[in-house]
Amino acid sequence: MNVGLISAGLAAGIAQFDAGHYWHAHEDWESAWRTDAGHDRHFYKGLIQLAAALHHQRRGNVRVALMLLRRARGHLLAHAGPRFPFDHQRLVRLLDQIYTDTVLELPHLPPRLTGLLVR
Repeated sequence: MNVGLISAGLAAGIAQFDAGHYWHAHEDWESAWRTDAGHDRHFYKGLIQLAAALHHQRRGNVRVALMLLRRARGHLLAHAGPRFPFDHQRLVRLLDQIYTDTVLELPHLPPRLTGLLVR
C-alpha cells in the first residue's frame, strides 16, 4: 500500500502514538474503527488495544497492559491485511518485545510506528 493513501484517522493515530500520546492514538483509531464496516475493523482493534496497553502500562496497571497486549497480538496476527501500511512482521515483533519488557519489568524506549511503515 502507498503510505500516502492511508486514512486521516490512521495517520492521526500514528502521529499521536509516536509522540507518546497513547490514549489520543487510541481515540483516533477508535473513531476510524467505528466508521469501518469491513475486515479492517479487526486491524484497527489491534492498534487500539496496543495503544491502550501502553497507556495502562505507563499508569502502572501492568496486569491490564499485558492482557491488552495479548489481545492486540491476536487481532494483528489474525486479521492483518495488505491494505495497512505497516511491515506486519516487524509490528508483531515490536509488540512481542513490549510484552517481554513489561513482564520482566525492563525499561524500553517508547515505540514508534512510523519506522514500521512500508514505503
